[in-house]
Amino acid sequence: MDAVSTLVRRRMNDADPDDEALLERLARGDQDAVPALYARFGRPLYAYARGLVGDDGLAEEVVQDTFVAAWRGAAGFEGRSSAASWLFGIARRQARDRIRRPQLETEGEERLEGLRAEGHEPEAAALASASRAEVVEALERLSATDREVLVLTFAHELSGPEIAEVLEIPEGTVKSRLFNARRRLRAQLVGREE
Repeated sequence: MDAVSTLVRRRMNDADPDDEALLERLARGDQDAVPALYARFGRPLYAYARGLVGDDGLAEEVVQDTFVAAWRGAAGFEGRSSAASWLFGIARRQARDRIRRPQLETEGEERLEGLRAEGHEPEAAALASASRAEVVEALERLSATDREVLVLTFAHELSGPEIAEVLEIPEGTVKSRLFNARRRLRAQLVGREE
């Protein structure tokens, strides 16, 4: 297994089993659950929304709308997915409602660290040898679809099923998009050396 595949398999290691309990409390109308849920998911949702809408203020509105929608819809959470994928899905729909054509910007340097890898596979070697600026530049040259699946995988560490739920596509489509996005990113990074 290459280093990039290892990164793909790593997902929210700090996931709290109480996330679903927070949603249950929210569904019962417990107002104390809102700040706890926001403390857990506010920053990652903001980073994701910022990437989708391309504007700080609009991203803040998307996050607020996400938590309002979560408050209203918590009773409908059936536990078939993680709290994280449910909230990311709501955020995506809120962003889509605000703008019809999402344009995903690249993440900041601290989030891109998840894209760096060590190893001897060509893909891992290309990522490991690239500077952060080169990775950012390569990501900017990718399509919004490619960037989105890479950011959800590496920066937000969502699993394939969670990404499928967020993007509202089959898991097999997530796998093919991720495979192709990684291939195109590698080609961008290898192309820089020529």
